[in-house]
This record gives sequence, C-alpha cells and structure tokens, in this order.
Amino acid sequence: MPLALYCRECALNFESLPEKEKHNEDVHYGFAQPYPEISEKEFELMSSWNTHKLVHHCPVCFRHFRVINHLIEHLTTSHPIRCLNNPLAQTSKEVVENYWKLLDHVLPGERANSMRLWKADTVSKKCPYCPTYNPALRLTYNHIRCYHHRRGNNIPLPAYEKYLRWKDHVENLYPGQLKKMDEEFIYGHGILDQPQEEDFDAIFLESFPF
Repeated sequence: MPLALYCRECALNFESLPEKEKHNEDVHYGFAQPYPEISEKEFELMSSWNTHKLVHHCPVCFRHFRVINHLIEHLTTSHPIRCLNNPLAQTSKEVVENYWKLLDHVLPGERANSMRLWKADTVSKKCPYCPTYNPALRLTYNHIRCYHHRRGNNIPLPAYEKYLRWKDHVENLYPGQLKKMDEEFIYGHGILDQPQEEDFDAIFLESFPF
C-alpha cells in the first residue's frame, strides 16, 4: 500500500487518493498530516520490521528515536489525541494506544519510567519564579540568572524557597549540571577571575553587573 494512501493519524489504508482526501476533509478538517520521516521503500518494509525497531519509531510520523522517553515526549506533545476537549487534534486514540501496547510488550515498565523522567525534565525547564518555560535546561538557567537574579531585584523569601526546591530537583535529575553552568557563566562573564568555592547564588544576587 503506497504511503500516500495511508492515513498515519488513524492507521487507515485507502483504495484511492480521492478517498484519502475525503477522509482528510471529513476527519482532519483538511489539515495536512505531519511529514513522514521515512521513505516510500522503508514504509513498504515496515511490515517486516521487528518489534524492537518498531517501538523506537513514532507511530504517526515514523521518526526514529534512540531514547524512548524522547519518543514519548514527542508523541505526547507533537501528536495530541483527538477528543471532545481537543477536536482539532489529529491523532486517533487507537494509534496511540496501540503504540503503548507495543511498548509495554517490548519493554515492560519503560513507559512508566519514561513518563516519570519526562515529567521531571519538564519541571526542570520551567522557571520557578514565573510561568516561563524553555525547551532546554540551559535556557531556563540563563533566564533565571539574567532576568530574576539581577542586582537590586527584591526576591520574596517564598519565591526564593521555590527556587531552592527547583535547584534541588535539577541537581537530583542532573547532578553537577547547575554548578557547571554557574562556573561557565560567572567566569565567562568576568564576574570572578579565578575559580573558587563560592555560593554562586549569593554572587549572582549581590554582584551581578546589570
């Protein structure tokens, strides 16, 4: 079956392009499907793939992920399930549920573990002071240091305590990363000349040259 006649959002095959286009208009409101990340030849060979290979590919766009929790994050955020609360979402519930069944069969327990890691990683990218969310921890770190930890900023104690909880969370998730970013930022911006054991938070709050 040609890739052009297959609805990846619903896992349905069609006999002709007009049938596929009618389905797209009726079910998907005419929205174009995400671009498939495999070739026509690879699509034809998918039926012969083993389950381990299948489980590392997004069931909607067929993008390959080496790390399962990255795939879960992608599937959850890029291909939301079509439902009454989100009628403009394009992916059918069956497609996602079939992937979860495959994942649970091939890698038992991996789904729960990956979801836990993904949620923990999401918390690390959310600023503890404001609603800002960044796609990477370093961007969140830079946002905190450059926007909130400026000299003269009056940070209320409850907000700072929330930051300390965020800091502990990140340290548990990525040991040593915050200290490494602190050192790179402080020494790279000339705030300190020589590496030394310091309270980096105090340095930022009291000596940041902005």
